[in-house]
Amino acid sequence: MGLREHLALSNTSLSNHRRPLDFYRSRFHFVSGSPYLLWRVFWAVYHSAWLVAGPVLAAKEAVYTQNEGDGDSAAEAAGKWFIYLSHWVYLVLTVECVTEATVVIMVKKGALLRMLEARGKLSLVLCFL
Repeated sequence: MGLREHLALSNTSLSNHRRPLDFYRSRFHFVSGSPYLLWRVFWAVYHSAWLVAGPVLAAKEAVYTQNEGDGDSAAEAAGKWFIYLSHWVYLVLTVECVTEATVVIMVKKGALLRMLEARGKLSLVLCFL
């Protein structure tokens, strides 16, 4: 199979895949179900909390250093938190974790599968995940 055939649009669909459940369930059978759901929700909340805490802690530290006579104001320090590329990547990581937790919750409820199967877009979403 050449590169052009391999990258064809027909190869992006999961309609030919035998078990599309493989793309949104845990590979570890002992982790599937409620423990996996709890893990995803915990991980999303953990990253969200640190995403909020980062600028808050930077502003709090700026208040202490400003009292000593040097340093930025709290608003400037919180704004400077977004200068660093690593913080933007952490923002993307947090959005990804929240998205995964949302998808696992919806899959657990079964609402997402029924909605996507009705629209015929299940394979597109599972490729995205």
